[in-house]
Amino acid sequence: MSPKIVRVKQLAEWLGISVTTAYAWEEARILPARRRFGPNVRAWLVEEIDSWVESRPAESCLDTQRVESLHVAREEARTRRESEDNERTGTSE
Repeated sequence: MSPKIVRVKQLAEWLGISVTTAYAWEEARILPARRRFGPNVRAWLVEEIDSWVESRPAESCLDTQRVESLHVAREEARTRRESEDNERTGTSE
């Protein structure tokens, strides 16, 4: 039986977060890393996400500094994606 996978949009919906937050959490190593299943396919194993969800505290225990670091990671991910998009299309701001 092959493992079940979940792509970023499905994961974001499942966790009730945005796609941008999912990427930022992965980069900040809050979420497990995605796996590569092909040249253009990266996804999480459902089993690993289930384990991650089970390991989370029942109540939010994030402090202000941790929340701020998540916002910074999200902004850095957005900036990097924009830069990569500009490089790919040959445009700049």
